[in-house]
Amino acid sequence: MIVGRATADGTKRIAKRFTDLKYSVIPKTGLSCSKLGFGAHRISEIPENKKALEFALQSGINVVDTAPQFQSEKVIGNVLTSLFAKKDDCPKRDELILVSKAGFASPKFLEESNLPQSLFAKLSRGFQSLHPKFLEASITKSLKSLNVETIDILMLDCPERLLVGDKMFTVSRLNDEIGSAFDFLDLEVDRELLHTGYVRTRFINNSLIR
Repeated sequence: MIVGRATADGTKRIAKRFTDLKYSVIPKTGLSCSKLGFGAHRISEIPENKKALEFALQSGINVVDTAPQFQSEKVIGNVLTSLFAKKDDCPKRDELILVSKAGFASPKFLEESNLPQSLFAKLSRGFQSLHPKFLEASITKSLKSLNVETIDILMLDCPERLLVGDKMFTVSRLNDEIGSAFDFLDLEVDRELLHTGYVRTRFINNSLIR
């Protein structure tokens, strides 16, 4: 397993090393992130994909964005494990910001998790949930796939899908669910239970809620 996490000092270090790239500080975290990140949607085990990720990381890009439904977390984990094993001219774990998401569940995930379907809203191509039991299961699987002990930023992925799922959430109920999800994530970190420090920061992704 890859130990460690992104740190303010580590991300500043890579920003100083690659002066030709632009970096910004993520509010409330102190983490310096390259303005150009690596999006891992549809990344697979083919050599060209792996080389693209390796090239990006060795060129100073220090943000990798993925999600369970992208089916790229294992590929990223394999590439990172290989890179971090090297000592020369390779990024370090404390320089890299790993971003993943939770919220959407494929039918396969739902079947393998053994979670009751009552926790989910059915969508046209899968399921959506913000329930703490699902969030825990989703994060646990992402940690294993990425082969890391820490996800630096977790996004609640497209919670507005709950407005159009079979449960037809109201905006008020959805906002309550989002608040409860954040409370769960904060509590897990604060109490240092189950997956201590497994999420450093959390945001909402693609939200259209007002």
